[in-house]
Amino acid sequence: MGRSLFLFAAALISMLLGIATAQDQNHSQREAKQVALWAAISVPQPIFGEGGTAKLTINFGVVNDGTSTVNPKIGLSHLSINGVEPKDWPIVINNGLRSSESEALPPGHFLSFGYQLGPRYFAKPGVYTVRWWSDNFRAAPITFRVLPDKR
Repeated sequence: MGRSLFLFAAALISMLLGIATAQDQNHSQREAKQVALWAAISVPQPIFGEGGTAKLTINFGVVNDGTSTVNPKIGLSHLSINGVEPKDWPIVINNGLRSSESEALPPGHFLSFGYQLGPRYFAKPGVYTVRWWSDNFRAAPITFRVLPDKR
């Protein structure tokens, strides 16, 4: 009885070690496949006057800090303004010329582009917090203000 209990315990420990090793390998493979994209958005200034947003451009940037080519999924990205995604955002972000790197960004390369969004999304006075993200990146939010016209 003692010997069979010992053999059973040894087999159980061996099996558990095998499972732990397989889990560690799966975790390492998942980490290797993780995307290493850095993203940011910006505006040219923190304060605008009402009626002064006609040329307000939001600049977008993504850098591939990883070791493999990645699709940043720009066309599937989301933009939220004060917590609400504009209904026409998918049309806006998929409009315009794109390089081949927009869908296959090599390691160490970056994308940088801008959209004039002022009159469309920021015409009214207020404080605006803007966020931009996709499945593969998340930019830090930005905040700026549009002041009312004093005339």
